[in-house]
Amino acid sequence: MCFEYEYFDAEHNQWYRAYGNENWEFDSLGLMRKRIASINEARILDTERRISLESPVDNAWLNSQGIGMTSLPLQGGSTVSYSIE
Repeated sequence: MCFEYEYFDAEHNQWYRAYGNENWEFDSLGLMRKRIASINEARILDTERRISLESPVDNAWLNSQGIGMTSLPLQGGSTVSYSIE
């Protein structure tokens, strides 16, 4: 699985973007038995945030992923976001 997320470190007043890949293996009961992750983090400015909206419902990329207003608490910050061109 490829992923990307952003978070705020309030103690240092700094935004970060984390991204990478994960590989998961599950046993016959559906329990995870192995997880391999490669995660990178980068400092970003508030204006560089991509996952930050007043209303996630209004975002074409989030909507295309089946994520709506009740799915994630995405509020505040800049209005820069993913979009489908």
